[in-house]
Amino acid sequence: GIEVQVRIDPWGELPVQVLAADGKPPRHIRVSAICDVDLGFDTSTQPVDAEGRIVLKPCAPGVHKLNVWNDHELLLEQRVTILPGLNPEVVVRLPAGSASGKGR
Repeated sequence: GIEVQVRIDPWGELPVQVLAADGKPPRHIRVSAICDVDLGFDTSTQPVDAEGRIVLKPCAPGVHKLNVWNDHELLLEQRVTILPGLNPEVVVRLPAGSASGKGR
């Protein structure tokens, strides 16, 4: 007989905090993490809370593009590696003017 062992990594969770250039939580911000490997489903953007925080889950382990959006445009794109389980918090500081949609 043939014996095959398969190990599937558990999903990851990525805590994210978004801050404006002045260090305050921006308003009307949404975040998404898009896996570099096409998994056959879309990742929706999710709003941050009043402190600018969100935990993105479930995330496939691997390299992702962390996207930060306001109501009108993509403000920031950053590559992150998500490991299985709970990951350390990623803190993103937006460039000056971007939280209001005036720049990137």
